[in-house]
Amino acid sequence: MNYKEDHRYGLIIYFDREARVWVICDPDKELVTQGRTKQEAIEAWIDGAILLIQTYRDIQVGK
Repeated sequence: MNYKEDHRYGLIIYFDREARVWVICDPDKELVTQGRTKQEAIEAWIDGAILLIQTYRDIQVGK
């Protein structure tokens, strides 16, 4: 896999040339998203992060 990593904002952002997609993940790889464009991958990561936060909050509240 050919890629160039970018560690802005504590995230790993790279372009996977084999799959021809942008990949974004946190260092622990708890949330990994991909998109055809960097913007699409970023938006997917933000949506996923919001869902994770809501899930953790619901668990703490006991829902």
